[in-house]
Amino acid sequence: MKQILAITTVFFSMLLVAQAEYRVIAIEIFKSEKKEVAVNIHSEVESENKRSITIIQASEIIEKARGWGSSVGVAVKIDQVSLSEYLSLLSKISENVWLDLEGLSSNTGTGYLHIMKHYKIEQGSGGNAG
Repeated sequence: MKQILAITTVFFSMLLVAQAEYRVIAIEIFKSEKKEVAVNIHSEVESENKRSITIIQASEIIEKARGWGSSVGVAVKIDQVSLSEYLSLLSKISENVWLDLEGLSSNTGTGYLHIMKHYKIEQGSGGNAG
């Protein structure tokens, strides 16, 4: 009986590991036409995809983000926004044990674009995986 239990435990452990999948969240922080800080979130999880939301709203989404059995890569692109205006969002990223900050770049940085292309996240589609 103990052998069956041990084999069953190993099997289910392997099944959980096999189903773990790395995913990413790409975040754009920018100034809106009204000169207010706005955030776009592009994710493989449909409910996380948002456009032109506030830092507070984005922080709430990031706080609740979970992985699919593994960590979640996060790339952040900033366009003409001062650190003090988005620092609270970076804090939420660092506080969430599921999230790994993969890249932080300015509008001209290449790290963000590399992550977007690597994980086939399309900006024009609202962030749906392509």
